[in-house]
Amino acid sequence: MSSITPTYIPSPNWDIPADSDIVVLGRLIKDAKNPESKIPKSSSSPIPPPKIHEGEKTDWRTNLERVHSGKIGIWAKCLQAIGGQLSFTQLQSAAEDHEFDVLETRYFLPEDEYLAQAINDPGVQAYFQVCNWRKPVYLITGIKIARGSKVTSERNTERSAQAEIKVDATGLGVPVEVGPEAAWESKKKSGISFAGSTDYIFAYQLMRMKPKRKGAGSTNESYVRGAVFDKEESGDAAEVALRDVYDVEEETDVGFSDTWESIETEQ
Repeated sequence: MSSITPTYIPSPNWDIPADSDIVVLGRLIKDAKNPESKIPKSSSSPIPPPKIHEGEKTDWRTNLERVHSGKIGIWAKCLQAIGGQLSFTQLQSAAEDHEFDVLETRYFLPEDEYLAQAINDPGVQAYFQVCNWRKPVYLITGIKIARGSKVTSERNTERSAQAEIKVDATGLGVPVEVGPEAAWESKKKSGISFAGSTDYIFAYQLMRMKPKRKGAGSTNESYVRGAVFDKEESGDAAEVALRDVYDVEEETDVGFSDTWESIETEQ
C-alpha cells in the first residue's frame, strides 16, 4: 500500500458525469461530502486555475474494505429485587472492487492570490454572512475521472440482541439470581455490479477555507478527512475504517463513501 497520505475523497455516487459543470476545479462548495453542493448565488464559472496538472493510469484497479462493530448494554434495577439486562451488537462490513480502463487525474495548486480572489466571490461572502462567519467552504482542487469502469460492491450487516431478566431468589432460599433469557439475531447482505458505464467523477480533492472575522480573509488547509486515494493513484488494497469523517458543522445508500449510522459506545 502506498505510504503517501490520501487526499482524494470517494464521490458519494457513481453518477456525477465527467463533464459536470458543477464539480470542476476551482468550484467552492458548502458540504465536504457532496461535491455538487454549490454555494447559492456564487459565480457559475469559477476562477480558472493558473495551471492544471494532468495524468492518467491505465488498467487501474483497487479493492476497498471496511469493518465496524459496536455494542451497548443497559442494566435496570427495580426495588433491589428485579434486574434486567439488554445488550445489542452490530457488525457492518463493506467491500468494493473497482477496475477502470483509465483513471484520469486533474489537480492544481492554488496560491494565496487565487484563494483571496475565490473567497471574495459575492455569493460566498453572502453565505458567510448568513452563517455568521462560522462555517467553512471547500475548494475543489482535484478530481479523478473513471473511464471504462467495472465495479462490484457488497455489504453485510449482522445484528444481535440478548435480553435477560433476573429475580433475586435469596428470599426463597436460593442464593442466586435466576430468570429467563432471550436472544435474537439477523443478517442482511446486498450487492451490485456492472461491467460498463459512462465516464464519471470517481473522487475529488478539497481545500478547507475557514473565514476569519469579516473582511479578514480565511484560514486555508488541505481537507483529508475521509480521503482514500492519493495523488499517485495507488491501486493497492486499502482498509478504511468507518468514518466519523465530518465535523458537526458540516455534515442514499450509494457508493463507498456514504456514512452508516452505528452504535459506538460500550457501557
